[in-house]
Amino acid sequence: MSTTMSVFSRTARCALSGTHLLRNIMLGTVLFGASACSWVEDRSDRYMTVKPAEPLVIPESFEGKVALDDRYPIPEAEKAFIAKGSFKVPAAPQPQSEISESLFSVRKSDDAVWLSTSEPPGRIWPAMKQYWESHGADVSEDRIEEGVMVVEFPATSAKASSWTRRHKLSMPASDPTGSVAMEVEVTQGLKKKSSEIRVQSLDYRLSRSSAADGAGEETLEPGRSPELMLKSLAYGLSQSVSDYNTYSLVAQRIDSEQRVKLLTEGLTVPYIQVKLGEGRAWFELEQAVQKTRFDLIDQNRANGRLYIQYDESRSNEEPGFMASWFSDDEDSDTDRLSDEYNFQIELRRVSDELRVYVLPRTAGVPFDISTLSGNEQHRADSLTILNEVMEKLG
Repeated sequence: MSTTMSVFSRTARCALSGTHLLRNIMLGTVLFGASACSWVEDRSDRYMTVKPAEPLVIPESFEGKVALDDRYPIPEAEKAFIAKGSFKVPAAPQPQSEISESLFSVRKSDDAVWLSTSEPPGRIWPAMKQYWESHGADVSEDRIEEGVMVVEFPATSAKASSWTRRHKLSMPASDPTGSVAMEVEVTQGLKKKSSEIRVQSLDYRLSRSSAADGAGEETLEPGRSPELMLKSLAYGLSQSVSDYNTYSLVAQRIDSEQRVKLLTEGLTVPYIQVKLGEGRAWFELEQAVQKTRFDLIDQNRANGRLYIQYDESRSNEEPGFMASWFSDDEDSDTDRLSDEYNFQIELRRVSDELRVYVLPRTAGVPFDISTLSGNEQHRADSLTILNEVMEKLG
């Protein structure tokens, strides 16, 4: 009996000793890992203190014998922002869910309506095609080079019929087996890597039996319900923005010319070049100015002018909680809103293009732009105003 107890005691002590040993090893590993982090140098911000090296000189013995290319070429950057001095880096964007919601918006100007998106045509084209097909439609024509997609919703498809009924496009009773067809156009947006989508035409495609009877296509009233359809398309695309796994290189070449561009080089008076119709250009300019931190005092579309109050000392930052709590709202509103403008933003036609200039308060109608040459203060103010307008366009 004593021998058995002795063996059991030795076994228990060995098991307990092994447990303590394993625990000590695990504790030591954790402590070593934690302390090792402090031994490894943090090089995440080393680039901020690196000094430019001397230019790389290729020995003459290598010239013409080997092909030398940049391993990490730096692409050409667009001058969308021209800084006239120091500036504050903008805050980080909001979470992805909020970004996705802002990627698509249906916009209206006069009688035109379109879907604006900050996604390039190369990503929009396959995503849009997938959207139509998911609702039972057939893409009967896919003219990518022209940016035109013809979509047909056959009445024999339950999904397609459901979609057309929701958008008030049901087939006429005289031909319940035909289809509703629409021509959708994708064009380059105001800026690069953006797109605009429009419904150009709607009509009924009759079934073969009705066509054999001599009936023709029935064209729907133009613009009957493109806004509702574009809103549905915007919602569908916004829900799948993170699933864009297909990219069309052919669609990326759709009307790739930038429609708005800030021109400064070699110019004493900078301006924004606008390649749009006058109606659309005025709409975009007015919308952009309303989104800036400038006060829009008045406007005159006949003269193509927007009258703004620009205060260089005003900050983009919102007042803090304590400042907003103790401030006099009535006085602050009075200071912010004034009937005095100090600059004019003019949309004018020069030869065959439209331009956006910043004019001084006293500029009459018409105004000779050349009189601003050499005025460095006005040029600096113009750059500040045009930069912000350019940022808000589109």
